[in-house]
Amino acid sequence: MKRTYIALLRGVNVGGKNKVNMKELIQYLDEKGISNSKYYLQSGNIIFDSQEMKSESLEEIISCIIKDKFNLEIPVIIIDKEIITNALTNNPFKDVDTERIFFMFIDKRPDDTLVESIKSFESIDSYIIDERVIYLNINPPYHETKLTNNFFEKKLKVKATTRNYNTTKKLIDL
Repeated sequence: MKRTYIALLRGVNVGGKNKVNMKELIQYLDEKGISNSKYYLQSGNIIFDSQEMKSESLEEIISCIIKDKFNLEIPVIIIDKEIITNALTNNPFKDVDTERIFFMFIDKRPDDTLVESIKSFESIDSYIIDERVIYLNINPPYHETKLTNNFFEKKLKVKATTRNYNTTKKLIDL
């Protein structure tokens, strides 16, 4: 049975770095049996169907294609469509302007001990950690927050990539 997944590529086509032609990537994915693929924006958002059930296997396939065809090592996080739908539905910052809301998607559930270890971290911004999503309430501009992908990756030993509210909503609408 095919399921719908979303591949989130971290840091592609941003500021002229890590250039990946998304149209070409879609063709390569199709050759590997990842079907019905489409992308949203040039910044690494791919919606696709696959019979593969393990996110890790899909991440590996897509990472290898990017490495082989574009000579880049790009973190890839595969999220089931359900996880993104639930993130939007369960967003704990519903009363906040959507321009301040970001969703950080992580490759696995972080260890509870590591989550506990960062609770005392002080920031003007706030976050809530769930299974595979870190909900962020960021005071603009986003690029000035201390709650970055790198911060959470280092502290929680996960891979992470962040999308704003509008992009996250659009991924489900597609």
